[in-house]
Amino acid sequence: MQNDVTGTEMTALLLLPAFALISAVSSQFAVDISVSSEVVQVRTGQVSLLAVKTLSLSEVLTVSWASPSGQTLGVWVGGQVGPVLNEIEQYHGRLNIAGDFSLRLKDSARADEGGYTITVDPKASTGVTKNSRVIRLEVFDPIQDVSISSPSPILQGDNVTLTCRWTQGTKPQVTWGLGGVGLTSDPHVAISGSVLRIARVGREDAGNYTCRVTNAVSAGAGWTTLDVSYGPDLPSVSRVLHSDCVSRDDVVEGRAVSLSCGSDSNPPARFSWALDGRPVSSGNATLFIAAVSREQGGRYTCTASNAVTGGSASASTAFNVVGHCLSGGAIAGIVIGSVAGLFLLLLLVLLLLRWRKGDHWLKEKLKRTKPNPPLTPLPRPQPHGSAITPPLPPPVLTSSEAPPVTGPPYRSPWSQHHRGVHEPPPPGHRTARSSAAPRVDHTPSYRPPRSHHRRGVNDPPTPPPVHRTARSSAAPPTALPPSYRRPRSHRPLQEDLSRQFEPWSSIDTNDSYALF
Repeated sequence: MQNDVTGTEMTALLLLPAFALISAVSSQFAVDISVSSEVVQVRTGQVSLLAVKTLSLSEVLTVSWASPSGQTLGVWVGGQVGPVLNEIEQYHGRLNIAGDFSLRLKDSARADEGGYTITVDPKASTGVTKNSRVIRLEVFDPIQDVSISSPSPILQGDNVTLTCRWTQGTKPQVTWGLGGVGLTSDPHVAISGSVLRIARVGREDAGNYTCRVTNAVSAGAGWTTLDVSYGPDLPSVSRVLHSDCVSRDDVVEGRAVSLSCGSDSNPPARFSWALDGRPVSSGNATLFIAAVSREQGGRYTCTASNAVTGGSASASTAFNVVGHCLSGGAIAGIVIGSVAGLFLLLLLVLLLLRWRKGDHWLKEKLKRTKPNPPLTPLPRPQPHGSAITPPLPPPVLTSSEAPPVTGPPYRSPWSQHHRGVHEPPPPGHRTARSSAAPRVDHTPSYRPPRSHHRRGVNDPPTPPPVHRTARSSAAPPTALPPSYRRPRSHRPLQEDLSRQFEPWSSIDTNDSYALF
């Protein structure tokens, strides 16, 4: 047991020097030097301050500054009241090391630019080692007197180059703008530092161009107006004819006429007027005629010209001077009258058509409301073998009017004999009559009414109606004697029959008739 403890103690005694050596080595770190900026930019003539932050004056052995060329500018020894500065001609009277070990340089110049190195050597009691840090100083000349140069005059279609210039300034950066908007390179505009090139300049490229020059400590700007000369374009001519003529090219003699001409041009164009090739005015864009005459009518030509570009363009207009003309009011009256006449004509035609339609309707209504004649039955068929009775009775002669008939007996136009329609009955032909039935006398005006019923071919004949009238006690009906024969006539049978069967309008109401 005792041997084990002794072995452990012996191992600890052997490892103790090794731990002490490791602790000593690990405690030797470089001293920390902090800077506000690794690059200090100042304007020419200003104070350059290279500020640092490190150990205190009591903890350092020495603190030194070296120039960009490696020369020692000064040393601050710990415990001393102030630093020891070296006399270097470039920094004579302008260099100082502050109590916090910062380097101050007055009246900075472009020659002072470069890297300045600070070295801190601490005391051994701080447990840190020596360390160095470099701070870069940049001195700028301020930008002054910026301007832009441009050619003049500039014509449309030319290639234009603008150059930005300044009298003083280091490490400048140039930016271009047009009307407050930044420009960048493209196929039409090329930018290379302080030079701007425009290929085939147009009127849309005109405007205010700016050139801004800047560096770390200052800025300056210049501007110029790019004036592009162009035109004149084809003029536009307008006219005011103080006339109420319907024709736009006519003006009444004695009225006022105003002609105006305009053209896009830079610089503004100069105008001249000519009437049918003869100059009448120059220098004004407006030609005014207070009272136009017949001789002042014709074609007026306006010519615009540009003295810078040397171009010109022309346009013309024409009007006629007349003694009188139709006004718009007269034409409007004619048109209104024509329209009104046409309207009245159409109205008359419509009324006429409506009247004819109403008249036709009234006729149709009267025709429909006219009473139909009473239906009269056809004659009753006779037994086979009896004499054929004509469809209409012959005219009746009263006893008081008809003289005694002395002639052959009456012969019916229809007989069993087949004759033509217009063939007269043969001489001596008599129609068989029934002795039992007396003959019915009819008036010559009797005409049997038409039947509304169309009988078929095989329908039996309808017997004629028997008309009965009040018999007169004083004058009984007188029948024709059986031996009565109607005298022959040279007229056709049809005409003879038409005379026999006349309408019954003259029937005597005092006589009575009977049909066979």
